[in-house]
Amino acid sequence: MFFEGSKKEQMAKARAIAGIKHELRLETNGNDTWGFDESWDLFVAKAYCLNPQSYGTRIQNYIKFHAGLESVAYFEEKGDAKNKYGVHFEMKVSYKDVGSQSYNFIQIRPWQEVSGYLCTGIDPQNDYDTNYFYLTHSEMNSEVIRIGNSAHGSKTDAAKSDKPEYKINLAGRDLEEWIDKHRIPTFRTLKKILVNKTPFSDEKKMYYLRNHYKKHNRKQLKSMTTNG
Repeated sequence: MFFEGSKKEQMAKARAIAGIKHELRLETNGNDTWGFDESWDLFVAKAYCLNPQSYGTRIQNYIKFHAGLESVAYFEEKGDAKNKYGVHFEMKVSYKDVGSQSYNFIQIRPWQEVSGYLCTGIDPQNDYDTNYFYLTHSEMNSEVIRIGNSAHGSKTDAAKSDKPEYKINLAGRDLEEWIDKHRIPTFRTLKKILVNKTPFSDEKKMYYLRNHYKKHNRKQLKSMTTNG
């Protein structure tokens, strides 16, 4: 356990953690582009030390900045970001929960006018390994029905609402399925999807991913042959 030893030793550890958090608050206060010049793994490692209300927005903004996306005002009800062609996206961020080993994507709003959903899952126990999940609007609608729950109250309550919000706790077989069907292998590939002039359909997304993996496998085979 982290907090072991005498009371004095435990207090010293607690003060050290509080001091780090205080320094981070000073660094980030009023600095909307904090960490944007850092590499992704270093940025999300630092952001993990912030509170959830802060790190979600900051990670979203980091992705927007590096993908060339614009923020969308909340009152527009068209997601969180758009590209220069007016294609809108909703963005969700979650660190993997240490206890449940799940990613928790909350406040999913399938009634909004968006073309797709970017759900970013970060694993702090595995060197901040990141899964970028991209789902089209119709795919997210299906997943909300299949494994989603109401973000506020019961699923029945959400069904009665004009503007329901859902949550998806992603773990186990459901996580494996998302990795198989919706995981975008690199940020570079994700960016190509996000900046595209026309929204990705289910079929276009699958075609795009199949081509990527074919190229990736050919490169691996070529590398193995060369090294052999």
